Amino acid sequence: MHNESTPSSLIGVSHSAISGSSYSVLVADDETLARESVKHLLRSQSDIGEIYEAQDGYQVLEVYQKYKPDLIFLDIQMPGKTGIELASMLPDDVVIIFATAYDQYAITAFELNAIGYLLKPFDDDKFYAALAKARKQLCEKVSTDYRQVTELIHHLANEHKSTYRSRIVVKDPGRIR
Repeated sequence: MHNESTPSSLIGVSHSAISGSSYSVLVADDETLARESVKHLLRSQSDIGEIYEAQDGYQVLEVYQKYKPDLIFLDIQMPGKTGIELASMLPDDVVIIFATAYDQYAITAFELNAIGYLLKPFDDDKFYAALAKARKQLCEKVSTDYRQVTELIHHLANEHKSTYRSRIVVKDPGRIR
């Protein structure tokens, strides 16, 4: 279903049949079938409200800026900008689940605070498990910023190297050793 107020550059906005829903979701994938599959699974959930769509990286940014969805299902390979590029551009507290056919980006995805990583084709159980983790994160409104943790580790390691010396100066009566 398309929302009349949605700019024509956006793919569309679906509305859940349940009123009073609490979470809005952006489904970003360049493949129509992949977007439809995720939307179908989301529509069965009573706490999912508006479902926004984007088919390329630029639309993801546009939809995010306009609607600030609570959760983003993000493909890796899309025209315009990749999912990895987008995740690095979005605020750290955005809840992201990657849904992609590429397993080699999983570590990078989690370094960018992804809450889930679904390999296509994924089954319903894996989808709902990732969605449950996202719900928990959204409920608690707690986000672990792994980028900051990584920076802190590097900072501590560099501080350790520069602070600790291999020699210690000891003052002995009348002499320095």
